[in-house]
Amino acid sequence: MGKNIWLLCSIVLLIISESQFVLLVLSSSNNTCNSNPCSSYATCIGNSSHYLCQCPQGYNGDFCEFVHSFNTQILFINRLQVGEGTIRLVGGQYADSGRLEIYHNNMWGTVCSDYFEKADANVVCRQLDFNLGAANYGNYHGSSSTGPIWLSNLHCKGNEMYLKECRHNGWGVHNCGHDKDISVTCRFVFDGEIRFVDDRSLNSGRIKIYHNNVWGTVCGYAFDMTDANVACRQLGFNSGASNYSNYYGSSTSRIWLSGLRCRGNETYLRDCPHNGWNVHNCNHSGDIGVTCRNAGIDSLNCTFESGFCNWKHPNETTFQWTRRRGQTTSWLTGPSFDHTYGNISGYYIHTEASDMPKGTKFIIESPVIYSDSVFCLSFWYNRNGITIGPLIVDDLSKRIYNTSGNSGDVWYLVQLNIPSGIHKIRFVGVQGSSPKGDMAIDDIAALPGRCNCVNSLGVYSCQCKTGYTGYTGDGITCTDNNECSSGTHSCSVNADCYNNNGSYTCICRTGYSGNGFTCQDVNECSTTNQCDSNANCNNTAGSYTCQCNNGYVGDGRTCNDVDECLSEVDRCSIHAYCNNTIGSYTCQCNIGFSGNGISCNDINECTTETYSCSIYANCNNTIGSYMCTCNNGYKGNGITCQDIDECITNNLNMCSNNSNCVNTNGSYDCLCNTGFSGNGLISCTDIDECSNNLDNCHTNAQCINSVGSYTCQCNNGYVGDGFSGNGISCNDINECISETYNCSIYANCNNTIGSYMCTCNNGYKGNGIACQDIDECITNNLNMCSNNSSCVNTNGSYDCLCNTGFSGNGLISCTDIDECSNNLDNCHTNAQCINSVGSYTCQCNNGYVGDGRTCNDVDECLSEVHRCSIHAYCNNTIGSYTCQCNIGFSGNGISCNDINECTTETYSCSIYANCNNTIGSYMCTCNNGYKGNGITCQDIDECITNNVNMCSNNSNCVNTNGSYDCLCNTGFSGNGLISCTDIDECSNNLDNCHTNAQCINTLGSFRCRCKSGYYGNGISCTPIVTCYGNNNCDTKASCLIYNNNYYCSCKIGYYSNSVLSETRLQSDTHCQRGDIFNGSLKLAGYELGSDKLTCVDINECQRFRPCDQVCINIEGSFTCECEQGFELNSNNLTCSVSDPCDFGHNCSQICTYINGSEICSCTKGYALTYGSQTECEDVDECSLNPSPCNQLCTNNDGSCTCSCMNGYRFGSDGWTCDDINECLENNTCSQDANRTNAHGSYCVSA
Repeated sequence: MGKNIWLLCSIVLLIISESQFVLLVLSSSNNTCNSNPCSSYATCIGNSSHYLCQCPQGYNGDFCEFVHSFNTQILFINRLQVGEGTIRLVGGQYADSGRLEIYHNNMWGTVCSDYFEKADANVVCRQLDFNLGAANYGNYHGSSSTGPIWLSNLHCKGNEMYLKECRHNGWGVHNCGHDKDISVTCRFVFDGEIRFVDDRSLNSGRIKIYHNNVWGTVCGYAFDMTDANVACRQLGFNSGASNYSNYYGSSTSRIWLSGLRCRGNETYLRDCPHNGWNVHNCNHSGDIGVTCRNAGIDSLNCTFESGFCNWKHPNETTFQWTRRRGQTTSWLTGPSFDHTYGNISGYYIHTEASDMPKGTKFIIESPVIYSDSVFCLSFWYNRNGITIGPLIVDDLSKRIYNTSGNSGDVWYLVQLNIPSGIHKIRFVGVQGSSPKGDMAIDDIAALPGRCNCVNSLGVYSCQCKTGYTGYTGDGITCTDNNECSSGTHSCSVNADCYNNNGSYTCICRTGYSGNGFTCQDVNECSTTNQCDSNANCNNTAGSYTCQCNNGYVGDGRTCNDVDECLSEVDRCSIHAYCNNTIGSYTCQCNIGFSGNGISCNDINECTTETYSCSIYANCNNTIGSYMCTCNNGYKGNGITCQDIDECITNNLNMCSNNSNCVNTNGSYDCLCNTGFSGNGLISCTDIDECSNNLDNCHTNAQCINSVGSYTCQCNNGYVGDGFSGNGISCNDINECISETYNCSIYANCNNTIGSYMCTCNNGYKGNGIACQDIDECITNNLNMCSNNSSCVNTNGSYDCLCNTGFSGNGLISCTDIDECSNNLDNCHTNAQCINSVGSYTCQCNNGYVGDGRTCNDVDECLSEVHRCSIHAYCNNTIGSYTCQCNIGFSGNGISCNDINECTTETYSCSIYANCNNTIGSYMCTCNNGYKGNGITCQDIDECITNNVNMCSNNSNCVNTNGSYDCLCNTGFSGNGLISCTDIDECSNNLDNCHTNAQCINTLGSFRCRCKSGYYGNGISCTPIVTCYGNNNCDTKASCLIYNNNYYCSCKIGYYSNSVLSETRLQSDTHCQRGDIFNGSLKLAGYELGSDKLTCVDINECQRFRPCDQVCINIEGSFTCECEQGFELNSNNLTCSVSDPCDFGHNCSQICTYINGSEICSCTKGYALTYGSQTECEDVDECSLNPSPCNQLCTNNDGSCTCSCMNGYRFGSDGWTCDDINECLENNTCSQDANRTNAHGSYCVSA
């Protein structure tokens, strides 16, 4: 750790460390480290002109500004080039969390939690390049800071790129202490990460996968157990899957994957072959759900001799436990030997405390396990170091063990009783305050039952059990005798030996039986096997094979009959059920049909009397069945019919008023009430008891009929009760004497029996009660007036006056006056006067209508009494009308025929439009690729909007007149429309790589890498110089290579004049005998060999790993190269992302790196959301103008669907909707009707 090799010469000095190297020029002036040029994570070593940044583990770069966080397979580089406003998270459990610190005025300081909100935390995580923003934030509870508090009362809007851009109180302005320092936890998810959702259990649920910054589901199409096993292993379930099924439930997320075809050895589900991201024909009812097997407790066992077993570092941890043997590299800390063997050859795991900040956490965890009973978890730890941090053991986030303090270089046993259930064990080692804090773990074991070792108060003693060996003899250190690895077991050659704590177990391998010591081949074919019942079993040594019988398909363990019904190759009738049989199928007509199954005819159950209708119902045959309908007066389902009581509800019976409804079986009767007669249904009329002499009124009384009864009333002039038989009669009243009469003053009163009589005086008429003057004019025989005269009554007499239109004295005669001849009429000028006796009439002339006094012209057009064609214009004239055919028609007006403007070429359509004749006119429709009203058509630039053209990815759209062309981008070939495939410039000799370089094809391009033995940029490759063939050093010097040149370095006992030319240094003539050490030539990249005489090349790649990605060792030096997607920085050591879009970006869909900036765009069918530069939303193509469809448009997610209206269908171009001529195809017009096709409709009877 931190060991440097100083190689001296008079010109250069090379410092090489495990993390960084740099050339320094010796000088004696001021030290350059005084300006703090390195990152705060680094140690600066320097002089007056140069400096070295010595990086701790996990950091690299010229200034140790790069943090490497290994998150599964994704290398996340957080660029921490320190400057004004740089931020960092310190003291957290993982690299994505900790106390927030910001760099200002050349000092690191904290941020106060006052008014700190989620928007502020998101800006922090965005600045640190975490792609999912903030997961949590709150007050920091770790070790207290001593630096300044730089910011307080932050008010970020959320879209800032740097925290310093947010509004705040001002630098250093606050009212906080360090107890209010804010901490932030950021979220980072790698592309292809999966998780369980929609289930409360730890080991099952709907699968969701992360891609393009969006979580989505996996379709169950073609999903099998191999795919499920890969998913479970990725989630940490090493035992694979136990089940999978479609997970029915609603979801609104994307469906990312379909058609998975995993081989079974993939680490991540994303690595399996599939149809492509977002390529599917599924809905969320087919989302796949998986149940994973929880591992058993034996998966916890590990001695770390051959690896980490089932223990893994979680994705989010930055710092990992290291597997090692022998002493750690740091002095006075860590174990000197392992626990398993007690020597330096055995392995253990430990935390490397060198250069780690205090509080750093090293985490390793087990898979999810399940135990149905309590078990004993044991492990050994070594905590040797004066500043050792605590060791913590968690079980599903619950702490089950914690220890702290320096325990010395001794291994200690811990035994923990773990209850039954699901568990996930995690060991957390916490870094102490200095590098003297390496802790170690070894021999983790889990045994059923409770732990045997019980501590006694104040003392304990240990003695190794049978099957164990102790090295010290005191039982403190006991190691299991591994009979299996030592070869001391007695297991059969066909058995596997399993070492147990203190013993071993022999278990015959699969395909063999026995006690493990003796194993014989099991003939699975004669005993038990997994072959399908429809397969043949063939026994093999230790196993067997299964082969499906003829007529079946499968792997032998599962053989499925070829189902003709499912594959739809049967000949069954559509009214028959297909029943698959072994090697064939049968057809059986459905219920309600008869036949052989291939031909099925409907059974008329009504005529064959096989129905089950009620006797009160009618049977109506239907296709494949029948229908029972209850008769009138009954209700039910037809099979059971009940009588309807029409009398309960008035609206169910037709009984008339004054009648009573009486229900009958299936009907009802209507009976008239007392006092009424009739049939009760049509009417019940009142019985007139008076007219039919059914009353008992007195002879001097009047019978008065009433509705349903009658009353008796004494006649006028009589008095009494009106009824006979009660001793009271109706007696006469002399009204004239009693003056109770009401005779008129113009009448005389004469008493009569039961009444009186009033007689009007002469000249009056009436009943005597009322006497009126006789109007002799009313009755002709009472007056002597002549004809055509009017009688005017007078009191007791009358006068005769000639009527209007007559003249005379009225009494003798009245003669007619001719008003027409004497111009006494008021007829209209357009009317004829016709004299009549005593008057005249006016009659309008032909072509006029009115009462003769007013005559108006008759508008035959308005009154629709004309005979003009429906395609003609009716023009009213005085007394008549004319007919003129409409524009677009020809004829005499009574008969008009449509003019086809398209064939007569009288249309005005654009040359880029089609003319379609219509009834009386025509329609211009712009051709495909044009837009407009048809009269004027403009070319549509399909290339402007992605969703209008069908160009494939990696192609360029070029607009043409009425269409467009798709041209593949440079580096791609194809038709541009269906696909553009990458051109392999390397295979097709289209590259410009050097002859001594390897051509590596990339998407749309290629890159060149010099072959072994050469170096350069690949386009130019220079041979690497070696000592072989270039050695003129002779006996006084040794050959060395430096900067691709060879030099002769003087051997021990010689020294060199350093001012000699480079040419002279390529022989030993410059070497002079002497022991002046600082004059001897020593070159960087070499070190003294084991003979202490010769210089041997240093393999910097293996020893120092100086390169960011790919290191190639050459004689005396090395070169660095970058992987695809990266480019070498100016320091020739580190790599930067050549296209940051390939390694996480903020765009929701497509990211393009242009001029140093991310430019977000969307896939076809999507557009950037209004106001956003990163988020894409679906484009409603149906709302575009012009519309992408000819008639009907239905918007879909990312596209649209075109369809035609009823009566239309797609034409040959697949876009234009053409009218269907129903008169030629399946018309429904009457045979006696003319057939005329209408646009978009059916035959119209004409």
